[in-house]
Amino acid sequence: MPDQCHGTYDVESGRLIVTLTDCGAAPGGRVLYSATWTFDGTALILDNVQAGTDKGVQALWGDHEWIRIDEPNEVEPEFPEGIYRTEMTAEQLLAAGVPAGTANAADGINTLTFQDGQFMHDIKRDVPDQCHGTYTVESGRVVVRGTDCGGDGRVRFSATWTSDGTMLILDDLQSETDTNAFAQGLWGGRSWEKVG
Repeated sequence: MPDQCHGTYDVESGRLIVTLTDCGAAPGGRVLYSATWTFDGTALILDNVQAGTDKGVQALWGDHEWIRIDEPNEVEPEFPEGIYRTEMTAEQLLAAGVPAGTANAADGINTLTFQDGQFMHDIKRDVPDQCHGTYTVESGRVVVRGTDCGGDGRVRFSATWTSDGTMLILDDLQSETDTNAFAQGLWGGRSWEKVG
C-alpha cells in the first residue's frame, strides 16, 4: 500500500526548506530537510541536504535525479490593472496602417482603463469618445471583448504584454472585430504610461 506524507516548501537564502505537516509531525509542522538544488527542466538534483543531526538525509534525498513526471497546474499571470495613457497623432496611426477614418478619430490623448475585469478606451478630443468592454487573461494573453462600439461581445483584441509598473506595452495583437494589423497599429507597439 503506498505511503504518502504531506507538507509545504519555501526558499530561504538560496535553500529549499521542506516542512512536514503530517506523518507524525508536531502541530505546526517540522522541517524535514533543507537543501540546495539544480534543475535542468527535466531532472531535479538536491545537494547539501541537511536535517539536524541526521546524516542519512543526503543519501535518501540527494545524490540522484528526481525526474519531473508532470507539469504543475499553470497559474495565469496577473495582468497589471490600472489606467494607462498615450498620445497618438493621425500621422502616426496612418503610418502604422490604421485606416484614415479611425486614425483621425483616435488622434489625441488615448486612455485605456483595465479595472476589475472592465475595460474602457477613452479618446480625449473635441468630441470625447469612449468604448467599453470586459477583459480576462487567457493562456498568458489579455483578452478584451467589446460590449459597445460594434464589439457585440467579440474579441476587440487579445495581446501579450510587458510592464515595468510604470509603462504597459501590448504586442502580438489579434482581433475578431478588425484586422490584426489594425489592432496592432491602434493599441500595440507603443508605451502606455500608467497614470492611475
